[in-house]
Amino acid sequence: MTSIQARIIQRGLTSKGFDEVNRGDIFYHFIVNGKKSGIHTMISHGEPCCGAKYLTTMARQLGLKRDELVSLVECPLSREKYERLLRERGKL
Repeated sequence: MTSIQARIIQRGLTSKGFDEVNRGDIFYHFIVNGKKSGIHTMISHGEPCCGAKYLTTMARQLGLKRDELVSLVECPLSREKYERLLRERGKL
């Protein structure tokens, strides 16, 4: 997969527990136990699609590999599994 539409990423992240803040660009912070964790990323305002390089950067910010990011936003990877992955990798 070389690109994903930004709106699919936005929907996927917010459905998995990310807080969305629009400050020109759209920022996403992963919320754990009601608090912001150190896991965050952003999408440029007006960006219709996110290409491979952008997805790789976003995946790294979220503590994932690119294929895991795709699974997260397209829903096979649940919030619980994502949080478990972050804990196993020492990100939370």
